Amino acid sequence: MRPTGGREAGLSPRECGGLGEEGWREALAKASGEVSEQTSLEAAGSSTPGTACGPLPAGGRRKKPDCPRSRGACRTTCLLNSCAGTGKDSANMLPEKDSKKLGEKDPKEDPSVNLFREYLRIKTVQPEPDYDSAVKFLERIASELGLPCQKVEVCPGRVITILTWKGTNPQLSSILLNSHTDVVPVFEEYWRYDPFAAFKDSDGNIYARGSQDMKCVSIQYIEAIRRLKAEGRHFPRTIHMSFVPDEEIGGHKGMEMFVKRPEFTALNVGFALDEGLANPSDTFTVFYGEKCPWCE
Repeated sequence: MRPTGGREAGLSPRECGGLGEEGWREALAKASGEVSEQTSLEAAGSSTPGTACGPLPAGGRRKKPDCPRSRGACRTTCLLNSCAGTGKDSANMLPEKDSKKLGEKDPKEDPSVNLFREYLRIKTVQPEPDYDSAVKFLERIASELGLPCQKVEVCPGRVITILTWKGTNPQLSSILLNSHTDVVPVFEEYWRYDPFAAFKDSDGNIYARGSQDMKCVSIQYIEAIRRLKAEGRHFPRTIHMSFVPDEEIGGHKGMEMFVKRPEFTALNVGFALDEGLANPSDTFTVFYGEKCPWCE
């Protein structure tokens, strides 16, 4: 998904995408073979699994959302929650709040939004993306979450980063939550704000390259797992989060090479989510390939 007009529209962090609660549950149930292919996936929100919000309405402003939390992470949590088992995980999974460690932050802002904006400020823009900083960012997240972090360099300077939450029955096929770290180039003369400052206006809209395509989805994955672990959840299936380079230029030195390697085979993927298309309404289309609807 590439925004038109030379810039990405302002994105409210509390409007970031994902299916509604029932939609996520049914999506995962479908992956487990528990519902038919005709299952309806309709729920409140603003985009498909693995996508961000649609364009701004006329006038350039969204209505200020009334949810005090990041809705996308909540919806992703519902997807993973479908496999919830028992057990406790007492580790503190809240994002790092120390402004001295992570730079200047708004103390009144939700920590997940702080994290989102921090990620947006990493200039992984083609044709010279700063992948090293992105990998370091993800390594820190893995440490916060208590998850192992695997790095697979598929070619010089091109690293696939994988965070893994091991399931209670790891012999089962796993769930893969994939996103890419690179973003398309910018033409700054068409931007209202610095495309890498992650500026947030008074209505909560965030302006940044990569806000829709697709760093918001990466943060949704991370925050969903953070919350589930904080609740002491455990799942039968292993869940992997993969962060891949060079998607915006075809993925030839990214996922294309990774899927041919033994490290990918070892993930034992049975179901995967990636990006899709933005939806401005409360009805969601789930895609099984590029612009190929699965169900609605």
